[in-house]
This record gives sequence, C-alpha cells and structure tokens, in this order.
Amino acid sequence: MNTKHLLHYALSAMLLISCSTHDDTAGAGNSVAEPFPVQIATIETSQTQTAELTPYYGESLALTYIYPNSAYNMETGVSSDQFVRFGIKWESNDDIGIFYWEQTGERSKPMLWKGVGSSYAVNIYAYAPFIEPKTGTSLKYTELPFSIQADQSDTLGLMRSDLLGWSSQNYVPTSGQQKLTIQFRHLLSQLTVILKTGPGSTVTEEDLASAEVMVQNVQKNIVFSLYNFEPQLQQSVDDLTDINPLNESKDDNHHFRCVFPPQTIIAESNFIVVKIGDKSYTYQPVADLTFQKDTAYRLTLEVGDTRLNPVAVEVEPWGQPMVMTDDELELK
Repeated sequence: MNTKHLLHYALSAMLLISCSTHDDTAGAGNSVAEPFPVQIATIETSQTQTAELTPYYGESLALTYIYPNSAYNMETGVSSDQFVRFGIKWESNDDIGIFYWEQTGERSKPMLWKGVGSSYAVNIYAYAPFIEPKTGTSLKYTELPFSIQADQSDTLGLMRSDLLGWSSQNYVPTSGQQKLTIQFRHLLSQLTVILKTGPGSTVTEEDLASAEVMVQNVQKNIVFSLYNFEPQLQQSVDDLTDINPLNESKDDNHHFRCVFPPQTIIAESNFIVVKIGDKSYTYQPVADLTFQKDTAYRLTLEVGDTRLNPVAVEVEPWGQPMVMTDDELELK
C-alpha cells in the first residue's frame, strides 16, 4: 500500500460493510444473496463514547461469517453451507488515489449475504492483520498464531505487530441497514518509553537526542481463538525477543513506542536498555510488571550517570485520553 497512509497509522479500525441495494422488505422470510463490497472508513478504536476517533490504514484483515444454524467445524472452518466463510483475506488498496479494501482471498467466491431479516442472523468475526498459515498447514481457528515484529522502528513494523479483533453476534442484515459498523479492539499492549535527564546528571538533552532504546526479554508469540480473542502466551526461552521501538522523539520530547503481547515482566530482569554513545543504561524492575491487553502504558525514565530511574507511569485504555494512575503498574 502507499506509504503515505502508513504515516497516518492509528491503532484500530472501523469497517463499513455494505450489501447491494434491493427492494425487499426486511422480514424473517425474505431471501437475497448478493455479493457485497467492503468499504473501510478506518476509525480508531475507543473504550469510551467521548474519545476522538481517528483514521486507521492497515494492510490486511480476515473476515468470517458464520450462520449459527449451519453445520461447520469450529476448528477447521469447513462447512457445507456456501455462505459460511472463514478467514477470508481482504487487503487495502489506493491504486486510484482513494483508500479502499477489496476481497483478495478466494476471489472467485465473493462473500454473500445469505438473506435479510431475522431468519438470517449471522455471527461475524474480524481480525487484523491477516494471518498466513505456515506452508503445508491449515489454520486452526481455535488456536490462531501471531507473533510481533522485533523491528518496530518504523510505522510498518509497528502496524504489523498490532493485533486487532472484533465480533458481532446475531447481526441481522436488513434492506434499510446496509452498513455494518465494526470497531476493532487491541489484543496486545502498547508501551511508550519517555526519557528525561535526571537531577545532577551529566547527560544532556543533546545526548538524549542520540539515544538508542531497546525493550528486552519480551515474549513475542501468542495464540488466540477466533471466538473470544483472548491472547495466550507461548512461553519459552525461544519465544523471547528484544524490540527496537519506533522513535517518536521531537525537540526535547524523547519518546519510543512499541507493541507486545500482554504479559508479566519478571522482576530484576533487563527490561529497558538505553545506549548513548559507548555507554549503556539499564532499567531492571524490582517488582514484576504486568501489562494488560487493549491498554497503553507510558513509562518515564530519568537517565542518571549510572542507571535509569523510573519516575512516573501513565496507564490508559487504548484510544482514550491519558489518565494518571499509581496502582496498575508499580514503579520501583
């Protein structure tokens, strides 16, 4: 996709899925089967009604339609009902200068409404980005695998690490309701590290401008179910990674942002490492730090002459104005 949209990357989306206009009245027995185009107005998620919604430009998503009265396999997605569709890939495009989405998976079988009215209530699931199965394997929709990118130093790496999910149960397509609003939630955690000079430190603002930050010893792999979007860590030594975060510093504001699965960072482990010139500074929490899904954290560290000192933390629902807290993430 065009990189100009990546510059506007926001961390969620609203999909507007519409079916073709027809003259049937929305009743329990009216039947219609028409291909519907997916239009994405890409709006940022919010946990409150008052938070401002902003555009989201993703690369891909997977869309699933399940008619509850149809026979299907919850794990494999196999169904004899042609209207039941699992994990169909949609990709963004802007070839004509307008950002839009198109079905790219199973192109020869456009996704269809089965009918309109309460007899055709459908369960709809979506997640982004689309997950490609490993060569020679099929996805299990009860155990979908996802892994963050170690390199999140640009908006593309950050976006590809941000897992989103949404579902709607018993949605009733009608003639008058041709747009389905989908608002994604973040399934992972967001961390922004803010660097400041410490009292009496010889480290200057100019030094901080050249700082390199790594977020270390983070579990990178999860599995989740299409049916509840609860991420489960795959915990082993091989699942640990170090993240190179996106540098969002400007003037005297030194901010570094990354995304990783919900997890607990073990006390006294290396967590944040800052390198300035040939000198490194390390933050090791003295107590376990627990990060929750769909939550954003801002951790402020002062760079002293020998170490990083935590001085503040802000915890917020993702997509909502900042709220200061002192009880969700203990600073020591």
